[in-house]
Amino acid sequence: MPSIELIDTEIDDSAFVALASSFASHYAELYKHPLVKVIHIDNWFGERWLGFAGKFKGIAGIRNRSLHMRLPVPPFRPSRVVSAYDFRRNPDGSYTRSQGRISTLHAEKNGGIVWNLYEPGLYCWYSGNTSTNTTASLMIYDVTRDGNNAWYVMFDKSDEWNFTKCRNVSPEECMKIVNAHRCSIAKN
Repeated sequence: MPSIELIDTEIDDSAFVALASSFASHYAELYKHPLVKVIHIDNWFGERWLGFAGKFKGIAGIRNRSLHMRLPVPPFRPSRVVSAYDFRRNPDGSYTRSQGRISTLHAEKNGGIVWNLYEPGLYCWYSGNTSTNTTASLMIYDVTRDGNNAWYVMFDKSDEWNFTKCRNVSPEECMKIVNAHRCSIAKN
């Protein structure tokens, strides 16, 4: 399986980052996109971010109700973005992370401008501050020329990280990825 290794910092629990890496790697293998873009957000974010495009004139939330049509870039403030990296698919199917921080998709938007994702790829957002938080989140957008899909998974930690909520993805699929992750850890 190709490895999409997410970056953890001093504010992150490395066990959560490894689990989120397993999810990103699973979907990178499944969809075989030439691009995987990973964005590390400073703290937990809720499922309302899925399909969220921003606020119009500061009051009315704009949301893409169909997660299979054009997907908006979630309007995380640039100050919330810890890092953003591109992974490019190699001819052998593995992925190579770009060197250094890549400019992020997120920038201040004025006047209700909605930026949509057009470049085919897998876009992953994962929450930071998991060294102190007991809740974490992962959101993935699969963008293709033929249609799109997006899903959200929330995790809680008691003694280990477990998914507690999933939206637009089945609990069975999430459990399959979690179990494969735990098996790979047990082997090492």
